[in-house]
Amino acid sequence: MCLKAEILTQPGLFDLAKQDHHPDALYQAAVQSFLATPGVTGTDVESDLMDEISRSAEATEEGFAWFTAVRRWFLREKHSIVDEETQMVELGAYWLTVPPVSGASGQIDVDSESAQISAASFKLAGIGGGPEFTIKVYEGLSLTAATDKRITLSARGKIQTIAVTRGGERIATYPRLASLDKNHLKWKFNAAPPPSPAAGVKPSQTTQYDASDGDPITATIEMAQGTSWEFGVDFKAEALGIEVKSTTKVSYESEVKFTYVLPGGGCYVAAHYSDIPARLWSLEAAEN
Repeated sequence: MCLKAEILTQPGLFDLAKQDHHPDALYQAAVQSFLATPGVTGTDVESDLMDEISRSAEATEEGFAWFTAVRRWFLREKHSIVDEETQMVELGAYWLTVPPVSGASGQIDVDSESAQISAASFKLAGIGGGPEFTIKVYEGLSLTAATDKRITLSARGKIQTIAVTRGGERIATYPRLASLDKNHLKWKFNAAPPPSPAAGVKPSQTTQYDASDGDPITATIEMAQGTSWEFGVDFKAEALGIEVKSTTKVSYESEVKFTYVLPGGGCYVAAHYSDIPARLWSLEAAEN
C-alpha cells in the first residue's frame, strides 16, 4: 500500500530558462542550487554562469533580470542527458533515541490530524538544475524500540547524467535529480545513532529523570508542531562515480511525541541541541 503523500515540484533552473518570466527569487535560488551540484562547482560551467550574471548586472540599464542572464548563458552551452538511472533517495528522518541501559525502551508517535493536514513536510532544493521538491506526508507514524533507530523517508528518484558541451567539446558532466516517484515513497527503520553535536557545542537544554530509588519511570518528551531542521541528503550517481550531498528542510507539521521507559537504578539525563531533532541520553549515576 502506498504512503499517503504528495510530491509538489517547483521549476528548477532548466525549466525556468525555458518558460516565461518568474520572480527573480526563484532564479536566484535555482542558480545557487545548481552551482552547489558536484560536477558543476569549480568548473567552467560555474565560472561562465557567474560571469554572465555579472555582465548582465553591469550592462542592464533598466535593472538586472535573472531571467535574461540565465537565458543568455544557456544559448552558449548544450546540456544533454547521456545516462539515466533510478535509486531510492533519502529525503528526511526522525531519530528514536533510547538510553544505553538494559531494559530501557522508547516510542515515537507522529499524529496525523486529518487526511488534509500533513504530519510532516520535506523540502529538497533542486539538484543539477532539476526541480525543487516538497514532499508532504499525510500519515502518522508509531514505533517502539529498545535501541536507537533512524526512521527515514525515501522515494525512488530518477537521476540523470548531464554532459555539457561548448563548441562541440565536452567541458563538464554532472548529475541531476530529475524526478521523485510518490508511488515508491516509504519509511525505513534502521539501527543507527543520532547525529552528534559539533565539537565544543553545549546542549541548549538538559532534563534529568531520577529513577535512582529503584523503580522504573516513564518520561514523555514532545517536539512542538512547526519544529524544523536541515537533513543531509546523500546519494551516489553511479554513472559518474561521485557522491552527491545536499540538504532538505524537514518540518514537523504535527506534534511528535517520544515516550520512554527508564529502568530503576540511576539518574537519566536527556540533552537537547538546537540542530538535532532528538534527545541524546546519558546515565549520570546508578545504584551499586
